[in-house]
Amino acid sequence: MPDPDSEMSKRGRLDWAISEVPDEELADIAGRFLEKCAPSPAVRMSLEDIIWADDCCPDISKRCRREVARVLDTVDLYTDVKGFDALLDSLWDLGSDPWADVFGRQPSGLLADIEQHVHRNPDD
Repeated sequence: MPDPDSEMSKRGRLDWAISEVPDEELADIAGRFLEKCAPSPAVRMSLEDIIWADDCCPDISKRCRREVARVLDTVDLYTDVKGFDALLDSLWDLGSDPWADVFGRQPSGLLADIEQHVHRNPDD
């Protein structure tokens, strides 16, 4: 691998190094990055899409998803609301608006829907 230009910025050297990686090694590098770092859910999901792009996985029918949801509906999934929300936020990009409280806006996104329909009105 040739050396990068000594005049390059750190960002330039990083871009150069990534461009030098063969495509077939990108998924492995993304996996190692996820093992060592804790990126935001949006970044993590983008990298997982790259890693899992070639994997075969079974399709899960809507009926099966509904049946699982129905069973889970009768199970007390959490005792600590903040912990439950933190778990969900670590697994998915819930699209919360961190500025809603500051500017007096109504919260929006999936997290607001969870708060509304799971925590405040579970019988919706």
